[in-house]
Amino acid sequence: ALATAIGLAIARGCHVALAALGLATLFKAAPWTFEVVRLAGAAYLLWLGIQCLRSNMLPNLNTNGTAAAKLAWREAIQRGLLTNLLNPKALL
Repeated sequence: ALATAIGLAIARGCHVALAALGLATLFKAAPWTFEVVRLAGAAYLLWLGIQCLRSNMLPNLNTNGTAAAKLAWREAIQRGLLTNLLNPKALL
């Protein structure tokens, strides 16, 4: 959960930077760009759902600080980052 929260926080920082650069204004001026990002986010969430159904839904808690634990942290940060970054409503 902490790794996912880190990914969400990084994405929030990216949203602030993108808003400062005018991406929110672009979304308002050209609504199709908002739709592209929204559909990409929906596709990513669908892909995550399919991956959950195809694999064991419970996390592997028996990593004991090995390389698998580092990979699990990296994946959790990446999922949190992508989930929040592909949510264009947060920019608006």
